[in-house]
Amino acid sequence: MDARNKALAALVHVLRSLTPRKDRIARMTLQGRYSQVDFSDSDEDYLEHARGATHLGAVGPDREGKTNCVGIDLDAHLTGQEPQRAAEVFVAFASEFEVPTVVNLSKSGKGFHVRTLFSEPVSAPLARLAYFVLLEHSRLLQDVDGKVVRDPSFDKVWPPPRTGTSGVLALPLCSKFHRLNGGSVVFDVHTSTALSYWDSVRAYLEVPRMSSQNLIDLTGSLHVSRRVRSLADPTVDENSLIHKGVDDSLASLMENCLAWRRLLTHPAVVSYRFWFGLATCVRPFVGGFEAWDSVSKLDPKRYPGIAEMKKLWASIKGRPWRCETLMDGSWVCPNLGTSGCALAKRGYRCGSPATLPGSIEGRKIKHAS
Repeated sequence: MDARNKALAALVHVLRSLTPRKDRIARMTLQGRYSQVDFSDSDEDYLEHARGATHLGAVGPDREGKTNCVGIDLDAHLTGQEPQRAAEVFVAFASEFEVPTVVNLSKSGKGFHVRTLFSEPVSAPLARLAYFVLLEHSRLLQDVDGKVVRDPSFDKVWPPPRTGTSGVLALPLCSKFHRLNGGSVVFDVHTSTALSYWDSVRAYLEVPRMSSQNLIDLTGSLHVSRRVRSLADPTVDENSLIHKGVDDSLASLMENCLAWRRLLTHPAVVSYRFWFGLATCVRPFVGGFEAWDSVSKLDPKRYPGIAEMKKLWASIKGRPWRCETLMDGSWVCPNLGTSGCALAKRGYRCGSPATLPGSIEGRKIKHAS
């Protein structure tokens, strides 16, 4: 294979690695919008994008709910937005936690896309959660007085919760936009310079890939507020978890119970017993099913689908499992048998939501349906 063919093969490899769903993609229409179409995933499709004959946008996640990369879109549509500053802040914070990133200019040459590539397909919800964790800790998203405040440049995290044109992220390396305005190529935030087209291809090839284990470790090492977490998984409406104050008690359980936090941060490693046992713990709460169903989706391999989840939920009888019963040997709560449990200190009695902060005194607690 000669040098030219090797370069084109490398280019196609980069673009394909940014496209988790191989049978669907989005093409830009004449009106500048994306329309989702069937996709053959042939080399020629990607080469047309590279030549500028068309412009492609990645659709994700794939059919199994997995993705091979995650990214954020930082725009400069409004006066006063500083997407470059936001990109620099995000990349600097990600590097502190050894999260590799690559930044490219958008097709306009004014916005920025920051991506992390994975060494193997990973859970798309977990990848989204990791980026929302980084966004909050880098203060591009902030939970202020119960409201999520965004940096003006922040547009979205990709991949979206569901496949669709609303969550498309443009593929880089479209020579048409590089010729027109210098966009669609890699941008070095450390030197504030855009790379040449083929240096950009090389940068994508050389950027380190993040492993699924490192992804799990990241989400387990940093806290994320409940409201920001709801953005990471908008399939659970936060209002459905807080009905007239009663389910603030469920929020107390989810935020303070270390067992529940382990399920949130390590969904792929907990046992079936541990997973099902926590369902019995949230069974008495209004919104308990929605919370359990949402967390279960973080591990697509285990998630049996909504119909089977409802059957399992209906099969739960009797009192919730106690902490001693829940522990399965692979992990033991460090507060078990001690006075360190934050919930026990606040007077919580297992299986009694009314004893948790946020519940309404005297109101009958109904089972979620």
